[in-house]
Parts: sequence; structure tokens; C-alpha cells
Amino acid sequence: MSQSVHNPRWWTHCFGWLSFIPKRPQFDGGLLGRLGHISVDEVEGKYTMPEDLIRSWKKLEYLLCNVVTALVAKYKTKTIGPAWPAARGYQRKHAYRSVAHREARASRQIFVLWIGLLSYKIAMADSSSENDWPSILQNELGFHPAIADLIHASDMGTFSHKVQHVGAFLYLSKADIISTLQPSVRWFIAHNIPIWYQWDKDEVERVKHDLVFAEFGPWQGLPESHSLLSSPPTGIKTITWREFFKRREENHSHLLNLETALERERRLNRERKPPIKSTKVFVWDRDPDDPDREEVLASERIETLEEYGPEQKHYDSYWNEWDCCFEFGKFHTPSPVDMEDDYMYMAPSADEQTYDDTIDILPPDQ
Repeated sequence: MSQSVHNPRWWTHCFGWLSFIPKRPQFDGGLLGRLGHISVDEVEGKYTMPEDLIRSWKKLEYLLCNVVTALVAKYKTKTIGPAWPAARGYQRKHAYRSVAHREARASRQIFVLWIGLLSYKIAMADSSSENDWPSILQNELGFHPAIADLIHASDMGTFSHKVQHVGAFLYLSKADIISTLQPSVRWFIAHNIPIWYQWDKDEVERVKHDLVFAEFGPWQGLPESHSLLSSPPTGIKTITWREFFKRREENHSHLLNLETALERERRLNRERKPPIKSTKVFVWDRDPDDPDREEVLASERIETLEEYGPEQKHYDSYWNEWDCCFEFGKFHTPSPVDMEDDYMYMAPSADEQTYDDTIDILPPDQ
């Protein structure tokens, strides 16, 4: 596979998923761990991967291809995807051991493309007003509910700065954004996707009569925490939670001006039913001696939200984030309505063996 896929390129609707390809994929966990080690056996004078490893890769291939297909159909997103990993020959027998290793590694690189494609589809689904892709896996594809948890825990569902993605060059003109169906700059930043865009004479001129647009420009002595394009950095004590929310409230009017009609509809839908599992959760009082805004692990989001009372947690639909702090308000026992929230009924995760038992259906022969 050409290394050019690891270079950022201009955004296009059909190939925008290339920006989500992980540059250094982590082959670990219940889903991707099976890609971590490649071995080759000699069988009847030819060389091939062990049969159990081939079968395990075929299970993952079936999962990736069918989940992506289902999400494309559900959310009506036009995409031109890669070939199936098996097309490169990891299932075949080869005359030379070196060729068998080469084809296995090439097939694994195609898996990486599918990892980026599924990650992109999940990001788009999470931004949709109908964010129910885990139910699609269970109800339409017949997968075990734990598979959605495993996807969330892998590089495909973790949009943190720890996963380095390829990124993309973006457009800033309204005409280009509309013609390419490009998501907003803030959408890419929210998913930690590296982005670049042109800032030349036309952009400098536009700033003179568009102060909101100036937020996209190079910094001129302003600290990064003033940016509308990214959340204030965590782990660095800069402001109190009161100052933090005051700044965000002041920025809301600017964010409204940047919203498209579709983004506004999605935000209002999130306000009516705030997401629980797919959105970031921050706490302000994990360390009583040094209170600060700290993001919790994805696996701890539900547990953390259950720990705080209704008045002690705040959801911001603009940034799609929860903030929790005991100082926000008094704790009281949740009402029956509160007890009906989705996060009270989330299924537990499963280990790799449970996962393998639930997708023991193979893709068609290549």
C-alpha cells in the first residue's frame, strides 16, 4: 500500500475518511489485538498464516465491512472505501515464506484503512441527531452488545490526542464548504483530527469586516485558551470553574454565528437528550488539594455521571461535553425520571473471547 495515504490531502466528501486513518495504529484489545502478530507456517511445501489466525482476521474483516456498510446506509453518507483486506491475499498459500509475510503485512495495512473508515463513520454518527449506531450493530447486524463497547475502547472509537490521525487540508470559503459537504473546523478539532487551511491575503481582508472569522487566523499574542476552536487544555491549572463557564457563556454568541443549520439542529437535539457514553466527561474536584478540569477515561464516563447529582453536572451542547463538580449544587436522590436515563441501563463490557463467540460468521470467500 502506498505510503501516500499517511499524508494529509484536501477534504473531499467521498474520501474525507482518509483524515481519520491512524498513523501509528495500536493493535491491542479484544478487536484489534489479533492484528498485532503475524506468523507464517509451512503447509504442504507452501507458506501461509496459521488457520486459526486466518479465521480470526476473517471475523474482524466481516465485522468492519458490515458495520461500515450499515452505517453508510443508516446515515446516508457517500463514501468510496478501500478493497477488502482479503483481496491482498492473507488467506492464500504462497511459494515463498517472504512473500507470505509480505502479503500478510499488506493485508494488515488494508485493515488500517478500514479502521480509519469506521472511525470516521462513528464520528459522523455521534454528530447525528439519531446517534444510535450501537443499536444498529445489535438489532440489524445481530452482534453482541459488547462489540460496541470494544469499538469504543479501541482506536476506532477513541478520539483522543493519544491517537495520531493523518488529518486533512480544509476550506474556509462558504462556497467550497457547501460544495464539498465539509464538516466545520470545530468538528475536526473536537475529534482531535489535525487540520490545515490557507491563510492568505483574502483571509486577512475578510477579517477586517468579520470578527468571528478572525478566530480562525494565526494568533497575535493571544493565549490559546481564548480560542473558540478548541476546549481549554486540561491538566494545566489556569482558571477556576466559574471563570471557565463565564468565558464559555461569552463565546456562545460567536459559536452560534459559526453554526450551519444542520449543526444547530443536531445541537438542539443533544440539548433535549444529552449523550452519555459517546461524549467527553470532565471533573473539577478529583484532587481536593488542587482542583482542576480533568477528563475521565471513556470507561469511567457512566460511573462518573452517576456519582454526581442532577445539579452537580452540566452538559454543554455547543462543545458536546459534561462537566461535573460537587460545588455546582446540592446532591439529592435522583427522581424516577432521572433513573430512566440511558446510562443507568448500559450493558457491561465483555472480554475478547466473548466477542469472538458472537461474530463467528465469516465473510464470503474472496
